[in-house]
Amino acid sequence: MVRKMSTLPVPGHSYESPLRRISSSKKCTSPLCLSLLYLSCALVTVSYVQLYAIYKYMREQLGVGFITWLPILSVVVAIPLFTYAIIRKSKSDPGAIRWGLVLFGAALAVIALFIPEPSLGAKRIHVTEYFLLSLLVRFTLSRNHSGGYLLFASCFFTIMCGVHDEFLQGLHPQRTYGLRDITVNAVSAIAGSCVWHGLHLFSTSYTQDSNRRENLLLPVCYYIWLLFAVILTITPISAFRLQILPLWIFLPLSASIVFYSSCYSYLNLELRHGIAAISWTTFLLLIYPVMTNVFQVSFY
Repeated sequence: MVRKMSTLPVPGHSYESPLRRISSSKKCTSPLCLSLLYLSCALVTVSYVQLYAIYKYMREQLGVGFITWLPILSVVVAIPLFTYAIIRKSKSDPGAIRWGLVLFGAALAVIALFIPEPSLGAKRIHVTEYFLLSLLVRFTLSRNHSGGYLLFASCFFTIMCGVHDEFLQGLHPQRTYGLRDITVNAVSAIAGSCVWHGLHLFSTSYTQDSNRRENLLLPVCYYIWLLFAVILTITPISAFRLQILPLWIFLPLSASIVFYSSCYSYLNLELRHGIAAISWTTFLLLIYPVMTNVFQVSFY
């Protein structure tokens, strides 16, 4: 008779059932919850555009000087808070913090403060806005990704939120579209993403399948083209202020949809969710020329 092996835990060793190991090996969430998280990212981006009324009121009540220095003060106050969080985390898990990424992200945030025009110091608040938005984006994407790809996808997705911010401002009669502001948003998005990744927030420690690094040529080529298409789209927009956006500017972005549709089924399964999320966020830029042409709305 074959004796059945005991599944009792061995003294001195931790025990975890195979079912628990499988269920905890990867973060999952319901489609409804994931949709709400992406909707939250969109609503936060839209809310940033609407902050102008609050800014205008505070400028009238507190003066231009306070509004100019408020973004800098917010960063100065945030530094001790992040330092405290880092010290606490380093004590509980010394190997979890990647100091190089944290310091690099902090340096980028400081650099971003000096990108806006000196006469428009209030625009420095974008640094705080997209530094924080990158945290929400990272939490959303961490439901399906981890590691270096989570860092990359968080950066790209948050940058695209910053691009949408500027396009929405272009449709606002009291705001204007600006490449300099897009640069501030992008640098701040990268800064925040690096800091959160360095702090190991919303990260998993499970081991990915060995085939994750296989067939990366197609995703890399697609991302390069998508980034190139975005640059070709946003660069000439400033020349068409107070006009209706011409459709030809968005041809490279339209070509990206063809690229995405033709290659999606061949993409690495581990990367598909991030590629889809970033792609559709980028493709939504096509709604702006439609709005200006259909409703004859001038772009500011």
